[in-house]
Amino acid sequence: MTQRIVHELVGYHPATDEWIWSVELLRDGLETIKRMIETDEDDPDAIGSYPVDFAIATDIAGLVGAGPLDPALVYYMEPYAEASAPA
Repeated sequence: MTQRIVHELVGYHPATDEWIWSVELLRDGLETIKRMIETDEDDPDAIGSYPVDFAIATDIAGLVGAGPLDPALVYYMEPYAEASAPA
């Protein structure tokens, strides 16, 4: 098995840090999304967690066909490793 990095736009409750909502970000649009949220140049694979303001989160949700978003949540782009079967 191999692993691949998958990115999600995630919404958390600001008072409890509870995960409330997420949507997977497809690889096809990831470069555009990374530019929108201004990921660090020294993190080309965006393996860090990046805060996303509501206006940009709304634009990203529109790109991936998700939404509407809750303006009360705090949004981040976050990666996780997903196991995949060998090709």
